Amino acid sequence: MDPGLLERVSVLLNERIKEVQSSMPTTNKVHVVILTALNIAYDYLLTKEALDQMEKMVEDKSRQWINKLDSCKP
Repeated sequence: MDPGLLERVSVLLNERIKEVQSSMPTTNKVHVVILTALNIAYDYLLTKEALDQMEKMVEDKSRQWINKLDSCKP
């Protein structure tokens, strides 16, 4: 794994753990880590879904433009 990317992952994880801890100060560390993992997984799935929709839209638009270009050929 790329060391720079690993560092960014570590920073993100620590930030997210601190966010959960600050919103739930009496929760034990195991629960904080589990909640953090669930939050990150949730965000990942939302982002992946948005990306999938965007890819489909780009494919559809590309197909439309290709069809228009093909219809202009003599």
